[in-house]
Amino acid sequence: MFSTLFRRRTLPPDYYGEALALREAGKYRESLISFRLALRREPEDADILVQIGITYGRLGMVREARQMYHEAVTRGVAGGHYGLAFLDLRDGRTAEAVGHLRAFLDDAPDDERVKRHVAHARSTLDRLVGQNGASRAGSA
Repeated sequence: MFSTLFRRRTLPPDYYGEALALREAGKYRESLISFRLALRREPEDADILVQIGITYGRLGMVREARQMYHEAVTRGVAGGHYGLAFLDLRDGRTAEAVGHLRAFLDDAPDDERVKRHVAHARSTLDRLVGQNGASRAGSA
């Protein structure tokens, strides 16, 4: 009877939650380890790829971040476009960024968790499109 009362219930580790907490704490390399474990457990969850991309970006590993975002896009995750858009802007590739922002906005889920990203993408796209229109008008 005591063995059933005091038996410790074991739950599988929440690698994804752990990775988010580690990244929030600034422990980016440790976060990557947990995200990779989460991806190993859930290989079809392409949202994890976006999170790995974000973490690589925070580490300054832009090439690796870009690879993760591209993989997410090939799996149909709109967040990959969001990440690629801002990497493209960082690299001065405005036309590519505009395309990724439009793709993100076309496919972004209607979800409370992404509302601020959608708003940020819209305002950035509006600013970029406005700049392109102003620069074209100035050169005419």
